[in-house]
Amino acid sequence: MSFLKYSEDETIIGGNGRGQLSFGRAKEDGMPFRGPTVPLREEEYEDFTEIVRDADVGMYDIKDPKEYAALKNILDKAANGWYQIFDYDKQWGKREDGTTTIFVYIAYAVPHRELAKGRAQAELLPTPVPTLPPAS
Repeated sequence: MSFLKYSEDETIIGGNGRGQLSFGRAKEDGMPFRGPTVPLREEEYEDFTEIVRDADVGMYDIKDPKEYAALKNILDKAANGWYQIFDYDKQWGKREDGTTTIFVYIAYAVPHRELAKGRAQAELLPTPVPTLPPAS
């Protein structure tokens, strides 16, 4: 499995609104890291990070170029060990224009490693220093 083909794609590393992706440990973890990073020693890494999975489903018309490209994108990432497909079905159907096509239904999860919300924030991220009221 190689994440090299994804590690320089700006549309991927930009994330999906939940933090940028980094691929520095993707080979060891089997997935990219998402969100803010803090320096961790190797022995702290398992304790202060967790695997999260974003599930999604889609129905794709393979004769529609945009839908076919989106389906191929999912299948490519699954074939390279990143995405996890847990349901898949295909069937013939009619498009709105009356022509026949194959519709593909796919349910999948996209795993990432992130800082563990409770543990990491409480112990690693800087805490704000309370401000004192002005002296009178």
